[in-house]
Amino acid sequence: MEQLHYADEVRPTTEVTIPAGDVKEAELKLAKQLIDQTSNDSFEPAKYKDTVRERNRQLDEGVFSATADPREPSVPPAREELPPYLSFAPLDNAVDALNRAAERYERAFAKAQANGGATLAKPEVQTLNATLRQSERALLSTTGLPRRPWYRHQIYAPGFYTGYGVKTLPGVREAIEQKNWSEAEQQIAVTAQALAAHTSVIGRAAEQLEKLGP
Repeated sequence: MEQLHYADEVRPTTEVTIPAGDVKEAELKLAKQLIDQTSNDSFEPAKYKDTVRERNRQLDEGVFSATADPREPSVPPAREELPPYLSFAPLDNAVDALNRAAERYERAFAKAQANGGATLAKPEVQTLNATLRQSERALLSTTGLPRRPWYRHQIYAPGFYTGYGVKTLPGVREAIEQKNWSEAEQQIAVTAQALAAHTSVIGRAAEQLEKLGP
């Protein structure tokens, strides 16, 4: 979820210790594909600056006062609070677990489609369908979103500040946009819990589908 860093935040590869381990050929191939898809030779991190930090430095050093034209009175910009480092680990872990559960279900579904899909014609599939219907509901929170508890979906909802414009991960995104850092930390945990509940349903469905196998 974190793909862009300023140049001074990127550690050189010589400082990164890579533990020894066995890497499968398929894993290495996938890793190379992901790198190729996201790499760009024309990208230069040094061109991007932390404007908030730089503006605060200029305020501390009196740059705006020193360069102000007395014939044209102006007001220096207000000092802006630097955002803290938020931990997205709960969301990263939740997404990783969801991906594994989804892959398990896909494997079970592909197996169930063998022999003309005879497995999917069994009466027990009704139980599986009932489980799958719960997957979307698992993404709801009983407390709802901040400032509008009637919207309970944690993955998408109309934006609080954008009218009916849709917001993905609304609790987290809107807290960050409003610089409400404590709420952002809280909503990261709430969204991760919703994803975990969703993952649990998908895992249960995968298990049911595996038991239906030929």
